[in-house]
Amino acid sequence: MKHFLTILNHEVRMLLMNPSTYIAAVLFLGVMGYAFTDIIDSYTKAPQEISPAYNFFQVFWLPVFFMCGLRTGRRGRKSHTSAQRFPPQTDRARRALRRVKSLIHRMCA
Repeated sequence: MKHFLTILNHEVRMLLMNPSTYIAAVLFLGVMGYAFTDIIDSYTKAPQEISPAYNFFQVFWLPVFFMCGLRTGRRGRKSHTSAQRFPPQTDRARRALRRVKSLIHRMCA
């Protein structure tokens, strides 16, 4: 625990530099925005006994489950050269998009 702040700083920086983080955030906000809009729309059509917040948090776990899997889906660590360890940004974006596509494919299958 001696170097906790150093490790935390490094992990947060790496998280913010990774494009898959932003893709996951946009997908999460989109799904939750759609769920919230759908819940509010159903409440405007007919009165309900249960509060909208209760319904919202009933479906909250589903996108969280898939987004956490996307974010922490690292396989195993391998020894790489520095050129392989830090590829150009376009390769990172392509890999992030491939990861999102495979996640969506697994969700739909």
